[in-house]
Amino acid sequence: MKNQATTKVSSSTSLSAGILLGTLLLGTGGSSFSSATSVDRSYNPQSAIINNNLTISLEKDKQQNNSALEFQKLSLQLMEMYGFSIKQYSEIMKVTRATIYKWHDLNTPLKKVQSKNLNRLNILNNSLVGIHSNRKNLLGSWLKTPLDNDVLSTREILESNAINKEDIIELLSKVNLGLKSMEMSNELDELLGIS
Repeated sequence: MKNQATTKVSSSTSLSAGILLGTLLLGTGGSSFSSATSVDRSYNPQSAIINNNLTISLEKDKQQNNSALEFQKLSLQLMEMYGFSIKQYSEIMKVTRATIYKWHDLNTPLKKVQSKNLNRLNILNNSLVGIHSNRKNLLGSWLKTPLDNDVLSTREILESNAINKEDIIELLSKVNLGLKSMEMSNELDELLGIS
């Protein structure tokens, strides 16, 4: 009986040590990768992505310092290029309007960018390139058209939690047609002096 109790205690201790060691070696399940670090022991470098967050730390490597700033610039360019309002863009990016303002303040570099935001921005950037270049800035205005079924389906896809590049690309022909129609309507309004 005493051997069984000792076995249970040592099994429990071994299991705890195994879980601890596994957690230390494998992490908590979040994605991570290590960047090249120097052997200099006087500073404590961090990897670029830790637990699904793009962490920008005060490191000697300028590429990592620029990662968050590049995200900020791309985010601002994307919003302006497609004519999104802050409200629209925050709904598409699934963050608050305050977060968008913070992202677009280029005088205050971000310290970290969550990988879900980086991924969402990349999907938008890579899938919306199929919009005709002369009409890209009309997308935000077109998405405000309340009774157009193509607008409603486009907004649903852009604002969904699980954004899908293929779904966006599939809609691009309808989006381009809607934007062309809007452009022609705007031109007609200008000719008639309505706008």
